[in-house]
Amino acid sequence: MRSSYQFLSLCVFLFAKEGAWSFSLSPSSIASTRHSTKHITRHITRPSLRHSLRYSYKSSELNAAVPVSQSSSPETTTSLEIVLFGIGDFRTVDHSGLNAAIKNTRSATASANDNSSSNTSSNSAVFPLVILDNKDTLKNVPMARTNTLDTAALLSSSIHSLDAKLSDLGMDLHVMTSDSDINVGGDNIDDQKTGVAELLKDALIEIKKEYPKVEKVTVHTCDLGKVDNQLGYGPYAHLNYLSADEDVHLDAISISISSDIIIDVEMQNWDCNLRSGAWEDVKANTDSFPETFIEYKKKYNMDAEAEASGTHQVSPIDDTSSGSGVVNADASGDSNFEKASVKALMKVPTLKEITELLCTAVDYDFNDEAIQTKLKDEQNTGLYATHWGGLDIETTFTEDCVLKASNIFLGKEGEDEGDEALTNTLKWWCQKGNNPDGKILRNKRSLEHAAMDRIMNGGDYDATNVKTQNLIEGEILTRYLAAPLLFGMISPRYLWNQANAVANTKEVSLLESVLPSILKQRRTIEVMKTIVEGREWHRLFAAKKILIGNGVEGDLNVGYWRWHGFLCRYVSKSLNKGVKSDGVKSGITLVHGFGASGSQWSKAINELEKSIESDEEIEALAPDLIGFGQCEKPPITYTQYMWESYTAAFTKDIALGKFNWSNFVIGGNSIGGYTAMSASADDFVVNDASKECFSASGASGSQSCKGLVLMNSAGKVFKEGEVEVFETECGAMTIGEATARDLLGQTSPPSRKIANIGGEGLLWYLRPRIQSTCINLYPTNPDAVDNNLCNGILRDSLDPGAINVMISGSKLPPPRTANELLGADFGSSKSSKSNSSKYEEGMFNGPVLVAQGLLDPLNDAKGRAEMLGNLRSGIVVDPINAGHCPHDELPSSIAKSVSKWMVETVSSTAEPISQI
Repeated sequence: MRSSYQFLSLCVFLFAKEGAWSFSLSPSSIASTRHSTKHITRHITRPSLRHSLRYSYKSSELNAAVPVSQSSSPETTTSLEIVLFGIGDFRTVDHSGLNAAIKNTRSATASANDNSSSNTSSNSAVFPLVILDNKDTLKNVPMARTNTLDTAALLSSSIHSLDAKLSDLGMDLHVMTSDSDINVGGDNIDDQKTGVAELLKDALIEIKKEYPKVEKVTVHTCDLGKVDNQLGYGPYAHLNYLSADEDVHLDAISISISSDIIIDVEMQNWDCNLRSGAWEDVKANTDSFPETFIEYKKKYNMDAEAEASGTHQVSPIDDTSSGSGVVNADASGDSNFEKASVKALMKVPTLKEITELLCTAVDYDFNDEAIQTKLKDEQNTGLYATHWGGLDIETTFTEDCVLKASNIFLGKEGEDEGDEALTNTLKWWCQKGNNPDGKILRNKRSLEHAAMDRIMNGGDYDATNVKTQNLIEGEILTRYLAAPLLFGMISPRYLWNQANAVANTKEVSLLESVLPSILKQRRTIEVMKTIVEGREWHRLFAAKKILIGNGVEGDLNVGYWRWHGFLCRYVSKSLNKGVKSDGVKSGITLVHGFGASGSQWSKAINELEKSIESDEEIEALAPDLIGFGQCEKPPITYTQYMWESYTAAFTKDIALGKFNWSNFVIGGNSIGGYTAMSASADDFVVNDASKECFSASGASGSQSCKGLVLMNSAGKVFKEGEVEVFETECGAMTIGEATARDLLGQTSPPSRKIANIGGEGLLWYLRPRIQSTCINLYPTNPDAVDNNLCNGILRDSLDPGAINVMISGSKLPPPRTANELLGADFGSSKSSKSNSSKYEEGMFNGPVLVAQGLLDPLNDAKGRAEMLGNLRSGIVVDPINAGHCPHDELPSSIAKSVSKWMVETVSSTAEPISQI
């Protein structure tokens, strides 16, 4: 017996080396709960696998018969096909893992039937599974920390929608969850949490109870791509480990017990990329992979002729013509397949249970009253008309709803198409109060909501129809699809193929065929393709940068995050390790100007590292603003309030969350300076039931900002006695209050066609003049305008959607003034109202450094610096002999100025900064 056990253990080890997990389960462990299995010793190795672990899914194997599932017999089922769903693939349509599981099940069952004359019979069954763990994936879900309740509701709706769709196909969804009753305030919290691998093992124990003869399990997981796997919100990232050279390593886990009962667990990974060739190239030929989207389009045959002829290289939908989303029959016409069901795992968690799990994952004590107040305060503070920003989750966030909306947009359910068809057919995009069919609940505290609502209705707040011509083409669809694409309720590949199918059936007039795209009346198909092409390109380009630099760009570390599902980038560096051992650290967030990126701060950050002195550990972060740099550039209207909301979310999610800063200084240049100023003001908003408070997002701030640095900041500033009073029908008030109270009046931005022509024309003019324009802005040190700067700006401007920022410039709402934002002694709510007013807006009353390049050719830099310095006490002006971008032109001078100011002013501000 002992020799047999040793031989079996050797076989298990060898099988593990070929790409499988091996679980040895004893009868006692099968009967145990997860708590008791925690004490079992696990021996973990990570053998390198040089061979491909991907499963091949061929669309030619698909057909259109209706699937029929039947329950498998516990006495004959010897293998299971586990379809492990996660964030990124909560759907049934175009789900290669589900399709493969059904195909494999049919194949195994057919083989067993062929051998039915033998004394043994074996079957395979499909087992849909969701794992909700509080250790690995949930803590990394985008928006989980800043919009917790809405994100929990989206996760809950995703799972319930999947449960309903699987039920329609005759299958049962199983859910394995971690415990939520963890003392978040205690020590070693992570040791109390449970990860994906542990919960998968626990699920297998439950399976073994119901199906004692199961010996092999295949787990189908979705490979979300290099950058999203690195972000870690999907189960694949925690069951597969990707090394720098992209070799795949699998954990081989064996449990030391006394029984010979074994389950071999093999991973079958799948993806849903648009072009498999591009992903193979970015891994195998990283250095030569295209640097710009223009080169990418050329290399992968992305012109209209190729799309029409079928030579576009985009992978087909892994689906059937019936739209059921699964492989419906095999080659012989058999549509049956076996399913497995384990009652102990068939309870879908409630919204409250999912919320508690998510809170535990991000270290929030769900039972704490202060935490509950914070969570409620952050509800409905996302971008307007997204599912984080007012769009009803319960009624609009299901797989069927998403598929219907995409069909309506393409004109497949009526004569109309595009955003106009969506708003006319579904009527979701008007406020509930004005429209019985409305599905949007506007946050009255959010200036971003107020600004976008005004653009969408033209200032007519009684309107029941959206003025889509005021928006960027495809904007309604983009905002609506932000959450469904993140959670995987619909695949980008499905959207692309559906758009291409419609294009191939449309009759195009001779005039339309020769007109440039920008002059065409409608670009519905092109818009839908651009939405998903932009998403795919930024994932690919991020993968290239990660593989080339291994997360490093020059002297800076590179990181990524998703905001409303859009992929965004930032750079970081440790400036000072400090001498304190209390773990407290602070940082400085630096926001770039128009057309630039976080990389433009590299010289200044390196100089700050040399000059900064502090007892505390200090780090620097510089995000790319969405729409710029290497961030996605979705077709949405870009307003100052959107960038302010973005910066505030970045601070909470990345700086205070991921990097664990206790406090921060924020600085910026040009529009980045204005954005930093606004974000610092909003950081001190505390929503109070007794007052009407408002901020860019509508959420309360963190009250953690200790200082503000303005470097040739944009934005209006007024001298005392020259303040322009904003008059409304309700009297004089600040811009912020007028915006929040819908008193700005009507707006009529340029038509789409004019805006598109203007935006394209501006890009066409600026691109060949990048170097000369920058040299003009760097009068003292023109040599600082190097190839890295110019090539980076040019590269970023060629990304799909870069025009959208240009278009948005023609419809920006009136901006809050520096007087308002900095709590000036004149021209602010502080100076013009008593504290008894029911309206309250954010303002930053802490220390401010104005490090001004006096040679800025864009304005009277010296005069603006003096005006800023005279707004109130606590604002220090330090003149720099530089142009518009002093941080990049004379980084040493800026570093010395900021370091000295931080030591003399910020470090001495021990007490929290009060709002007023």
